[in-house]
Amino acid sequence: MEDVKTLRAFLGLLNYARTFIKDLGKYTAPLYNKTSLTGQRKFNSEDVKLVKQIKEMVKNLPSLALPLDSDYLVIECDGCELGWGAILKKKKNKYDNISEEQICRYASRKYHTKPQVYSTSTDYEVNAVINSLKTFELFLINKKEITIRTDCEAIVAYGNS
Repeated sequence: MEDVKTLRAFLGLLNYARTFIKDLGKYTAPLYNKTSLTGQRKFNSEDVKLVKQIKEMVKNLPSLALPLDSDYLVIECDGCELGWGAILKKKKNKYDNISEEQICRYASRKYHTKPQVYSTSTDYEVNAVINSLKTFELFLINKKEITIRTDCEAIVAYGNS
């Protein structure tokens, strides 16, 4: 990248691919640091490698499925003190095997500061569920039922009660 303006344009363009590339934020974080006034702006060999790696990811985007109104949707999500992540999947019906599921979208966010309102890991997991539902809301509007998968035992126990 020749200058900060070009880097910002590149990162802005990547926002369109954010929902299609898992954990894109982990890859772009070091580059965003280059755009700040206090950050180290010079590109080094690691930065160049990172840009090439991201470009390869964009070139090789997986074929994501478009959920149809008739499809059954599944959200897999996870949360921790660093942030949350989720995957929206579809399958023909609720009882199809997990191997039949197709990935439709990815979503994730990193917390820039630790949220003060969350005191337990369950709080972070619940936040992940809420943010996932908000993020994928467009696909969920007409759904009477969906499945949410989480590794949080408290949420699973509540859902099974």
